[in-house]
Amino acid sequence: MKSLLLLTTATALQQAWRVGEEVLGPRRVARALEVRRAGEARRCAALEAEHARLSDAIAKVLKHRRRIHTSAAELATMKKAKLRISDELAAAARAARRSRDARVLGAGACGEVYAASHAESGRAAAAKVARAPRARRMLRREFERLRAARVACGPGVVEPLAFLDRDDRACLVLARLGPSVDDLFWATTCGTGFSGGTVLRLAAPLVAAVADLSAAGLVHRDLKPANVLVDDGEPVLIDFGLCAERGAVGSSEETFAGTARFASANALRDGPAVPGDDLESLAYALAYLLCGTLPWSAESEATADDVIDEARALADQKDAVEPGDLVSGVRDDDPLFDVAAGVCADLLAEARRPEPDAARAAASIAARLPRTPPPLDWVAAGVAWDAEGVLHLPGYDG
Repeated sequence: MKSLLLLTTATALQQAWRVGEEVLGPRRVARALEVRRAGEARRCAALEAEHARLSDAIAKVLKHRRRIHTSAAELATMKKAKLRISDELAAAARAARRSRDARVLGAGACGEVYAASHAESGRAAAAKVARAPRARRMLRREFERLRAARVACGPGVVEPLAFLDRDDRACLVLARLGPSVDDLFWATTCGTGFSGGTVLRLAAPLVAAVADLSAAGLVHRDLKPANVLVDDGEPVLIDFGLCAERGAVGSSEETFAGTARFASANALRDGPAVPGDDLESLAYALAYLLCGTLPWSAESEATADDVIDEARALADQKDAVEPGDLVSGVRDDDPLFDVAAGVCADLLAEARRPEPDAARAAASIAARLPRTPPPLDWVAAGVAWDAEGVLHLPGYDG
């Protein structure tokens, strides 16, 4: 596994973050951690010496039992002390191994995302690291957009904790959340579709977040199930690498940046960022989560180097789909399926208005929600995850 260096921003000089075995923060923090590591090494060396002494003593007693007058109680005490030291050394080795290894949580256009933790409090975090000059500039831009989005949306957007830009890399430290909605979708339904109730519970806060972003003059431009994480049962938007101010134009005429399956027709044509982009992408994402498919042929998750002609052809396919045809099929055993399908259709229709209004869409969805929140499918199915983010499925875990 890789080890990385992290540093906090100038606004968080009292913090230091750990990724793998290395920590770089305020100099006094780094020095304190080095002193702590040296002290732990001395403690382990003393334990190893005591373990060796006890081993020799026990072996000597057992070999010369007739000449050495040691009671059974004394011998048992020595063996217990040796066992306790063995446990302490094993625990220290496990801790050192965890400290050395930087676990990869995912990857994006800028670089890999690693598991991180606060060097003092131990708070879990995620660290997005970029090395190439262009990727580092993109990461700084994402940090700035993310701070503005967090102010506008509150807990509906992942919390940015710190940012570093040093000689060889840039790093964005984010709050660690639960698994993605996409992971839960596959773990719970194997791609067949969430219940209408679960889609409605996801739709309401996500549309509200889109409305808040729109009010702040921001457009996410990459809304999809994989960019929505779960925190205490609530959806949280992540990955603001493509986020743009309203009216911003694309930077390339030869490539499409985004996820073709869920991108708006306007984004596929490389048009200026508009609020309708997020509403349209959200309509597609919710429809996909509801029935596991979308009415066009773009099944690839590729996010870069798409030929612009192919992107425009897909935009034409999407424009040809009427809002009422976005969700196909029926579920007689799901009383909220039609309600959720109607929400998807209304979102797409709102996105296609000359002046889309996300706040109006949010109010419409809130009015359709049942008074008693329906259970989330992954909760009802017993899907859970541990502190490391590993999903556990009932009947599959040993």
